Amino acid sequence: MLLLASGCNEAAPITLDAPTHFKSGGRGRLGDVTVTVQMVPKRIVEGNEPEIEQVQIDVLRGTDHAVMRVDTRNDRAAWGGYAFVLGDVNVGRDDIVLTVHMR
Repeated sequence: MLLLASGCNEAAPITLDAPTHFKSGGRGRLGDVTVTVQMVPKRIVEGNEPEIEQVQIDVLRGTDHAVMRVDTRNDRAAWGGYAFVLGDVNVGRDDIVLTVHMR
């Protein structure tokens, strides 16, 4: 199932193990966890792929808060029993695909 989490104040539901599409600044809700996903400037590196798309994931559960960065090379982060996996990032369409799994 594909869901669109927009940049509005209301968080769209996130389904475990299913790709979720976000606009930059979009929010999603997974149980008692609120997830905000935002594009950040590209990372410039040497090699065959000199520009790396980066995404910042802010997670909040009660008073617990974390900020994680993932990119197209290092596409996984973990927090609070969840694994966040970055899929496609399309800057031109303002589309970020993120899949959340239980760890």
